[in-house]
Amino acid sequence: MKYLKVSSIEKFNSVNQTVSQSLGLPNNKALTALQAEEVFNEDHADFGSFISVIPTEGPWKCDHLIDSSLLFDFDEKWFPAVF
Repeated sequence: MKYLKVSSIEKFNSVNQTVSQSLGLPNNKALTALQAEEVFNEDHADFGSFISVIPTEGPWKCDHLIDSSLLFDFDEKWFPAVF
């Protein structure tokens, strides 16, 4: 599993549209391929970026549809610890 990381919701929507169309979405199983989540740790360099889980295997595999420079491993510091 990788994570898509982009700097704007517009860029996210563009990638999501491309991936969704390539996977034949919408259909009776899903409306879109990706779901955006904003990085909200103000102390992180990626603050304000948008991320999404990208499957790298299985029926929803789509990492091959995305520019590899936009794919990253999960960074636990994207979100501050909540106690």
